[in-house]
Amino acid sequence: MKTWILYIGICLLFVPSLLFSQNYIRTPYDVVNEESWLPGIEDFAEGAPAVILVDYGLMTFLPANNSVIVRYNYVKRVQILSEKGLALAKVRIPYNSKERRLISITATTYSKNPQGLIIPFRVRKRDFEEIGPKIGDRVLSFSLPLAKVGSIIEYSLTFESKDLDKLD
Repeated sequence: MKTWILYIGICLLFVPSLLFSQNYIRTPYDVVNEESWLPGIEDFAEGAPAVILVDYGLMTFLPANNSVIVRYNYVKRVQILSEKGLALAKVRIPYNSKERRLISITATTYSKNPQGLIIPFRVRKRDFEEIGPKIGDRVLSFSLPLAKVGSIIEYSLTFESKDLDKLD
């Protein structure tokens, strides 16, 4: 009897991880807030044009008609430290539309006003540009609005593919 209770207890410990393993799990990187601006980062990264704060990817496997769709979510967040770092506000993402499909993308610049309030500036849908043929090698291109030294820029995108090896 004690053995069964032990087995059940162990199973109950692993059930939450199994239930949430294929779902989006919130991270501390979800929201840009006051803590996102790291104090003293300019001194720590002296001479660096920018600091990557988040470079995060999550792969999810979704069942679909006797196959599996692979969904890849990617988030990148960067704090601009110098004029040279502003080059990172112009983003180009190459991909092959034959191998993977772009599902969604968002991009935002976060700056502080003189009172210290965080002001977000989102890239509008019409400002995302896809360059290249409808099928084949393409480039997703966009600029993050009103980026300046001290700003945090962030973009997140989601691709889907039926081939696991095509999501590099």
